Amino acid sequence: MSYRSLIIIGLLSVSGALGACGDDGGDGADAADTSVLDPGDVSFQDLIAGDTTAPQDTLQPVDTLQADTVQPQDTVQPQDTVQPQDTVQPQDTVQPQDTVQPQDTVQPQDTVQPQDTVQPQDTVQPQDTVQPQDTTEPEDTVQPQDTTEPEDTVQPQDTTEPEDTVVTGCPGGTTSAGATIALDGVDDLAKYGVGQIVEPAAWLGDADAYGITWDADYLYLTLRSTAFTSPFLPLHVYVEADVTLPTAAPSTGKEYGGLAPTLPFAATHVIAVRQQSDAGDGLTYDGVYTPGLDWTVRVTDLAHHEDVWVAADNGAISVRVPWTALDCPSALRLTAHVVNGAAGNEWKDFLPTTATPWAEGGGGYYEIDLTADPAIENWATP
Repeated sequence: MSYRSLIIIGLLSVSGALGACGDDGGDGADAADTSVLDPGDVSFQDLIAGDTTAPQDTLQPVDTLQADTVQPQDTVQPQDTVQPQDTVQPQDTVQPQDTVQPQDTVQPQDTVQPQDTVQPQDTVQPQDTVQPQDTTEPEDTVQPQDTTEPEDTVQPQDTTEPEDTVVTGCPGGTTSAGATIALDGVDDLAKYGVGQIVEPAAWLGDADAYGITWDADYLYLTLRSTAFTSPFLPLHVYVEADVTLPTAAPSTGKEYGGLAPTLPFAATHVIAVRQQSDAGDGLTYDGVYTPGLDWTVRVTDLAHHEDVWVAADNGAISVRVPWTALDCPSALRLTAHVVNGAAGNEWKDFLPTTATPWAEGGGGYYEIDLTADPAIENWATP
């Protein structure tokens, strides 16, 4: 049965119902004829307007459940939103000329191709992200000259060059080449040339002797003496170090054990070492001191087995001092002694033999040209 037949049957049913309900004030003849709606009777639209629950109202095709919503030409027309060619047709959102070109993000050669992220001019070309010349070409990220070339980060002159962290020599050289001594505490005095060995005055043993020399980096000094069988008798070597020496003027040396020597010149440094540097209090003694605060300022530490060596029998002590610790001099005044501390023998093994650390003026001293040959016979004794 067609929709049109259904509509007619529905209208006839409504007519019967309306006839049973009466009229709206028309002539009385209408009451006898219940199958026809005459003008002036209760119309179909009037009834449904006043009776929203009439069954024929909500199901009528002309109302809100009109069969129109499923008509082919309405919202389910194939060409509208359900057509396969609409949302999944290539020409809509997957059209090759758009932004999701198959070869762009779906093609295997696209997202894994190397030149995608490297080539500036094309971000989705197949040849982009896998091309060797893009991200794997040596000249891009692994060129030797970039991060691994020796001249960049591992050049010897950058972080490991001796002049960076272990500078011992003076720029341009301030002394003669002299002679290098390999001190180690084993028969050190025998390592000096004959011209670099001299006997002291007021020796403690008849074999006592000094050895003194230098090279471009260090001053070397060894004293063989029985003094060092005592752990705390120190060797003090006073120097006035400069490029050009001023006129000598007497001064006072470092106090030790209540004794302070008189020096024949204004010393700029004292090299102080003893057999036992640490007295057990955690404080070390060995080092290079300057006259500030009564010679209590130690400017350079001297470590045993690195800068200081004591013979196995404690019969000698050797010390190596970098010229940088003495401010790179070209000339020195020098006197040395052991602080013995015994009454009447306060200073022993003093050098030169004319030194008098207990007397006014301090006595004699050596005056040394460091640019000349280091042989002691060439040193002046004013």
